[in-house]
Amino acid sequence: MNLSIKEKIYGALFGYAIGDALGLGTEFMTRGEAGRRYPGGLRDYSKIIRDVHRSMWKRGEWTNDTEEVLAVTESICACGGPDCNDFAHRLHEFYRRRPDDMPAHMRWLFNDRNYLDNPVETAKSVWHKMKNLDASNECLGREVIIGLWSDNLRENALRFCQLTHPHPRCECSALLVATMTNSLMWHDRAADLGTLLSIANDIDPATLEVVEMAHDGKLSEMNLDDPSTLWYVRKAMGSALWVLFHCDSPEEGLYMLVDAAGDADTNAALGTALLGLKYGYSALPGALVENLLGRERVEAAADSLCKLLTEKFSPIS
Repeated sequence: MNLSIKEKIYGALFGYAIGDALGLGTEFMTRGEAGRRYPGGLRDYSKIIRDVHRSMWKRGEWTNDTEEVLAVTESICACGGPDCNDFAHRLHEFYRRRPDDMPAHMRWLFNDRNYLDNPVETAKSVWHKMKNLDASNECLGREVIIGLWSDNLRENALRFCQLTHPHPRCECSALLVATMTNSLMWHDRAADLGTLLSIANDIDPATLEVVEMAHDGKLSEMNLDDPSTLWYVRKAMGSALWVLFHCDSPEEGLYMLVDAAGDADTNAALGTALLGLKYGYSALPGALVENLLGRERVEAAADSLCKLLTEKFSPIS
């Protein structure tokens, strides 16, 4: 399937945003709870329940996950390429503006007065002080966009991850996502299993099992709704790869991840972005795209990135 650059970039950005906005409806639920709250599944923003957590957003509004993706897209377009310092400033500005969206270790990180002067070293210091063993998944969305940049893939993927998550589990998952998006974007195919396993073996061998499960196992084996581990970085990466390998459309993958609950907004955003890259913008559920709040900003970011990538790199072969 040979898709245009625009179809792919629109597919990735809008796929990410609608996955985030719909996945919010089952975020932090168990699969059983999601099934009771949404008999037949959650398929429309208008059906999202208004409990204490979800009432912080309007129906059809994205969360911090998409904000990060838009921030890195806008940063790349403004700078003419990936710029860690510029993105760190944009990320810092957003989280200082929206503290309700700030995870615990990011709160500590962005309150450190040294962060903007030396973000990577500060992140390493904060990570060490917190003895952060959770290795959460907030670093992964940005890698969808970093992977679209053809040059210096490994260096950029690891560096952008280390701005907030300087840990081998996170770095490995980040490079796996960036490698997959790069292959879908520039080679019209998913990265092969051997390539993914080689990355895992090189950076974090414990991730090998997750990659193999994504390729050959069942989604249920990932226990995405386990309350004590639902935000783990390997789960988000693994679930996104699973739907890419096993689903025949963005819609199918999106609904599977929303129904699976857990950290559903992150999982559904990441998985639908990869499927949007594979199948294109036209394959996304039209009603979810049309009713997405703030869609004009997504369009503007996608148009700018299309223009930059078209000018910078050779057409897809």
